[in-house]
Amino acid sequence: MSEVVDVTCPCCRTQMRVDSESGAVLSEKRPRMSRSFEEALAAEKQKEDAFGTMFKKAVSNVENEKDILDKKLKEAMKKAREEKDKPLPLRPIDLD
Repeated sequence: MSEVVDVTCPCCRTQMRVDSESGAVLSEKRPRMSRSFEEALAAEKQKEDAFGTMFKKAVSNVENEKDILDKKLKEAMKKAREEKDKPLPLRPIDLD
């Protein structure tokens, strides 16, 4: 016969009864939220605003990254054109 273990989730404080042999959750008791609907709504609105700000920042970073990569490519192409006539450096295999 398997043993039943009482476990409390550290994140949401849900109390669970878990079968130790199978690992199945036999029952759970979730704590009641102590805040009002208006407080919960305000908290969700705040999260939504934060995610919107993070998304805008990520889009801006991608656009800036594109500009930076374009500049790097132009510099590399310019350098390649300037060094076109220079002889290649000696490789160790060429010394034999």
